Amino acid sequence: MNILKPLIILISVSLFPLSAMAAGETTVTWHGHAAFTITTPKGLVLIIDPWLNNPKNPAAKKSDPVREIKKLDYILISHGHSDHIGDAVALAKTTGARLVAQYELGENLKKLAGFPAAQATLATLFNIGGGITLKGGEVRVAMTPALHSSGMTVPGKWVVYGGTPCGFVITIKNGPVIYHAGDTGYSAEMAVTGRLYHPDLALLPIGGHFTMNADAAALAAADLGVKWAVPMHYATFPILARSAAPFAREAKKHHIIPLNLKPGDSIHFSGRNLVR
Repeated sequence: MNILKPLIILISVSLFPLSAMAAGETTVTWHGHAAFTITTPKGLVLIIDPWLNNPKNPAAKKSDPVREIKKLDYILISHGHSDHIGDAVALAKTTGARLVAQYELGENLKKLAGFPAAQATLATLFNIGGGITLKGGEVRVAMTPALHSSGMTVPGKWVVYGGTPCGFVITIKNGPVIYHAGDTGYSAEMAVTGRLYHPDLALLPIGGHFTMNADAAALAAADLGVKWAVPMHYATFPILARSAAPFAREAKKHHIIPLNLKPGDSIHFSGRNLVR
């Protein structure tokens, strides 16, 4: 028996971090507008602002994209506008996913839109400045300020209070720190978010009119201190900016790497490093 072989294996394992051996990739997929899916190294699936049936999502042109989501653990909604609530209720009913949102938005989604009450409790409804831990520490979610409004439209009736608009910082174990700005204007809060959470990747609206434009979004990325930034919330409607090219130009001036995705595209991280 060769006793050296198991010793060599044991030494190799002790020198190589177990966390690195166990860690898979984090995948971030853009579905158009402000909708993103994040899959963690351990397979936890989150969706943010899940308007999957937006006109820029290629999946929506083929079939109902809600039916294509086979696994979903959490639904994050930044504010009460219909283009961000999107298909949240349908997704909750078909997957059993829990709601992560500002408290009043969650309550009104249950009362007025039929979001399953058992999937929207105080365990995952919270407020700006607070944070929650999901699945034993696989993901931590913090809620950050956003400069916007949050009226929730009840079809055919009225606009009701949709809570305080927010952004999210999503910290993934053995993965990147991701900031989703929701809908917002540029503010000094971007620098505070950068100092508090040190995000690697920012998902930023650039469309103007309802949110910051490309120039302001590039400044936000610089204040956040991120290495990579994905532009979103543009070209969905005629009133929004048509192209991400101006953002790419401005981001590069601030030494930010712009990732101009097409709806349906994904990026992948190994640990906190972008790999493809």
